[in-house]
Amino acid sequence: MNGEIMAAKKKTAGTKNAADQENPAAPGKTIECPECRRVHEVDAARDGVQFTCECGHVLDTDPLAKAKKGGGARKSLIPAAWKTRLVALAKNWKVSVPVGAGLVALILAAIFFHGPKFVLGGGFQGHGTGLVTTARANPEPCLKMLEDNSRQAEHLKAVAELLGMHDSTIVPRLCEMATRDGLVAKKLVLQLLGQLGDERALDTLGQLSGGADLETARQAVASITQIGTPRAESLVSKLIAQPAKARDLLETVAAVRNDAAGRVLGTCLQRPALRSQAIDLAGRFRLSRCTEGLSSIARDRELRDEDRIGSLEALGRINQPESRRILRGLAEDSTVGWKAREIVGKDEKAGEY
Repeated sequence: MNGEIMAAKKKTAGTKNAADQENPAAPGKTIECPECRRVHEVDAARDGVQFTCECGHVLDTDPLAKAKKGGGARKSLIPAAWKTRLVALAKNWKVSVPVGAGLVALILAAIFFHGPKFVLGGGFQGHGTGLVTTARANPEPCLKMLEDNSRQAEHLKAVAELLGMHDSTIVPRLCEMATRDGLVAKKLVLQLLGQLGDERALDTLGQLSGGADLETARQAVASITQIGTPRAESLVSKLIAQPAKARDLLETVAAVRNDAAGRVLGTCLQRPALRSQAIDLAGRFRLSRCTEGLSSIARDRELRDEDRIGSLEALGRINQPESRRILRGLAEDSTVGWKAREIVGKDEKAGEY
C-alpha cells in the first residue's frame, strides 16, 4: 500500500519541492496523536507513511494520500466548525445526552404542531413546509356511483373509498341523498353517515328514524347511536321513550355495542315494560355498561324472579371481572343463589375464575 502511495506522489510531483508542497506532513514538521496528544516529529523515514503511536493509535502522515489515489481529495460534507462541536459533545457525554434529547423533542414538537397532518386515505397534507404531499382524493366519482342505481355492484366499493378519505365535506351531500325516494344505496349511505360520526347528519337521521319505513328507521337509529355524541345519545333516548317504537328499535341500539348504546339500554332496565328485553339484549351483546343496572335487578328481592335470574345470566355472558364479582357475591342468595352458583361453577370449569 505504501508503494502505491509513493508512486502516486511521484506522478503528481516531479520534484521534491513540489512533493513537499502537496504533503501537509513534510519532513521537519510534527504531528499530534488525537488519542494521547503526544507530538511526534515527522522525519524522512516517516514522511508519507503510517506509523503507530506509543498509545497504539495508527498515525498517517499523509492523510490525503488515499484521496489522491482515487483522483483527488474530496470535500467533507461536515463543516469544520461542526466537527469541533461534535467531538466536544462526544467527549462530554453527560452534557451531550440531555442536549440530544432536547433537540429530538424540539424536532418532534415542530412536526406535530407545525408540520404536515396525516389524513386517512389522503397521505400527508403539508402547510407550506415544502414537504412532498399527497393530494386529497376527489370524492365526486364515488358519490356519483352511489347516486346511480344501475351501478349497485359498485356501491359497496364506493362507500369503502369514501370512508377511507375521511372527508367531512361530503356529509351534506350524503344527507341529501339519504332523503331521496328510490335510492338503491340508501342503507349504505345511512351506514356511512354513522361511521363518519358527524353531528351535522343528526337532523336528517332523526327525521328518517321516525318514518314509516321500518328498515330505514332502524338503520337511521343505528347511525345516530354510532355517532355517539351527547346530542346523538339524547336523540336516541327520546326515540326509545316512545312505547310504540321502543321494542322495534331497542335491539338496533344494542347491536351498536358502544358506550352510548350501553347507557341507553341501562335506562331501559329501569322501565318495567322494557326490562325483560333490555336484560336479554345486555347479555346477548355483552354490554359491560349495563353491569351496574343488572346488578341492581339481581339484588332487588321485590322484582320478579324471572328478571333477577335473567340479570344473572346476562352478567354471566358479559363475563368481566366486575360481573364475576357480583355473581360470587350473590351465590348465597336464598332465591337466586342457585343460579349464581351454577354460572360460577360453569365458568370455573372453563377456567374463567
